[in-house]
Amino acid sequence: MVAIIDMVGKLRSSLRPSLMLRYFVAASILATLAVIWLALHSPAADVAFVRDASADVVEVRTPHERFVVSPDAQVRFEFAGGTALAIPAATLADFEQSGEADRLAVAAQLAAGDTAAQVYDPAGQLHRLSVSLRPGRLGDLNAEFWLPLACGLASLLFGLGVWAMRADNWAARCYALATLGLFVTFGADAMGAAWNIATDRQTVDAVMGVNIGAVHFFALAFLTLFARFPQPLLARPIVLGAVGLAGAVIAIVLMAAEAYYELSAGIMLAEFALLFAIVAAQTWRGRRDRASRASLAIMIAAIGLGIVLYVFVTILPALLGVPRFLTESAALPLFTLVSVGIGVAIVRASLFALDRLTRTIMISICLAAVVLLLDIALVGWLSQQSDVALGLAIAAVALVYLPARELVLRRSERRREEQARRSLHLATGLAFAPDHSIRAMRWRAAIQATFEPLEIADDPAPSPIARIGEQGLALHLPAIAGAPGLLCRHAGGGQRLFVPGDVEAARALITIVDRLVEARDAYTQGASEERRRIARDLHDDVSGRLMTSLHRSDAQEMRHDVREAMADIRVIMNGLIAEPRALGEIFADIRHEAQQRLNAANVALRWPLGPEFAAVMPVAYPVYRHIVSVVRESVSNIIRHADATTAEIGVGLEGTALTLSIVDNGRGIASVVEMGNGLGNCVRRAIDLGGDFEILPAEVGSAIRFRLDLGSASRG
Repeated sequence: MVAIIDMVGKLRSSLRPSLMLRYFVAASILATLAVIWLALHSPAADVAFVRDASADVVEVRTPHERFVVSPDAQVRFEFAGGTALAIPAATLADFEQSGEADRLAVAAQLAAGDTAAQVYDPAGQLHRLSVSLRPGRLGDLNAEFWLPLACGLASLLFGLGVWAMRADNWAARCYALATLGLFVTFGADAMGAAWNIATDRQTVDAVMGVNIGAVHFFALAFLTLFARFPQPLLARPIVLGAVGLAGAVIAIVLMAAEAYYELSAGIMLAEFALLFAIVAAQTWRGRRDRASRASLAIMIAAIGLGIVLYVFVTILPALLGVPRFLTESAALPLFTLVSVGIGVAIVRASLFALDRLTRTIMISICLAAVVLLLDIALVGWLSQQSDVALGLAIAAVALVYLPARELVLRRSERRREEQARRSLHLATGLAFAPDHSIRAMRWRAAIQATFEPLEIADDPAPSPIARIGEQGLALHLPAIAGAPGLLCRHAGGGQRLFVPGDVEAARALITIVDRLVEARDAYTQGASEERRRIARDLHDDVSGRLMTSLHRSDAQEMRHDVREAMADIRVIMNGLIAEPRALGEIFADIRHEAQQRLNAANVALRWPLGPEFAAVMPVAYPVYRHIVSVVRESVSNIIRHADATTAEIGVGLEGTALTLSIVDNGRGIASVVEMGNGLGNCVRRAIDLGGDFEILPAEVGSAIRFRLDLGSASRG
């Protein structure tokens, strides 16, 4: 064991993980092919006895016929020299039954030449058999051969993969050796499944010896592993020396003993007891070490289940001389999952980050074992009570299975809904915090409520994204919404590691906060823009008109300025509501205002009540504010500069295309150059809306035209 571990370490340090994995896969496949080759080249007979437990019969298969006999039917073999031997059919079909000496006697006769046999079927018909040796065929290997071989290969590949990916790790090396022992044990079980009446003593002894040796190698490898993982209980030389000495003593004792199989079972019990003691010591040693808790929890569950399974499947039947409580075919997949669970405990978050998933797997294995044992007991009882089996099955489904399934589904849904509500609540409080200090405090509260870490601190080197660090002990979170990046350690109050699901939850929370912050910023920006607009309108329109009014000497002109200022205030107040208005209502207000202003200036207004006053098309405030301002500036220009006596306003509306024309009979405007600030503002407003404002040629007075598309202006 000592030399093997040192050689393993040197080999591992000289190769890259990817290259190691290729070699391991190739070697594992070659080892599997070697087991198949050995099974095919073992002695085989052309007559087979196969037990059919469901019908409680033994099927006899010969090259010419197949028939069934009772398990107690005596198969009489006639040997050279006139001797004969009668063996129950069940003994020839089941190699776990007694009668090994008789079977080996038949195998010895077959090795010397063909043998005759005869047996009676349940109908009393005599069947004469000629039994001879033949080459093994691939079809001889049934599911009981392939299942242990596949489970052993899966365990070996996982163990070697753990070793290849955990550089220079004591636990990974020992675990790889343990899975190697498990592979050899399962390979020996597969060879045993291929045994038949021609299997000789040399083959049986060799396979049994390899099996027993591999089992003890497996146990010693795990003892070596847990003596220094996850906490070093003893110095490395002491562990290697003690394990090497124990292995030598066990080998010598077993080779010298006659009842080596029963003695081996007793030694295995002692090894398992010692393994339990070492794991208990590891638990006590690591009770305050948060980094070891997840591994210890997985190991205790895995080792406990594995030992219980092995004791019930192998050790107790061997010590008590009774049939096995659970067949190896049913137990081998569970042994494989137990082995994988221990491997995951070794690699933990550094490779797979499967802490929560592994616990789930182990719990599932335990539940599967319990269900399997209950199923065996129930099936055995129902086989004797066939008249009530159907009723019990229907009652179990209706009263237990369906309600339990519904309860589990509802509980899962409630948990997800509660998690979603809590995340949304925390994200909302964080996004709308009034300042950075409160935002940082709420960010910590959100992380504490979501992951329950034992430690939360500002990350000295903030990560741009959420990620796991320190082999699952830490979670790095980026800065968000003015809150600093955080470093969290020991999730779930120190009871678990951080896993990829936590990263996804953190990213989802960050995404929600980012979107809420964007919505908050958009709202704040909109409010700021609206405040600036109101201030600009008050300054440019109302304040300017009132300032001009202060310097006028004519009372009539002063009243005119005040009326315009009040109209501006009314427009600003309407804008505070910020609700769209119907186009007809807007034109009604514009007509009323223009009528009052022009009448006060002794200018007659012709604006007939056309269909535009019935238009219900909604127009947003930023759009209709510009329409009102354009008409107001145009009317102001007529009052101040045109010396007109009449003015005419016309509106054209085709779909969303609006055309507004204003004509007067005054002095007119010769060109665009003569436009003052008022009409120049109209041009800029039209451009802002995506429309145009132009002066048209007129024989008398002036004519202007304002055009825009209300649909595109509202969208803009």
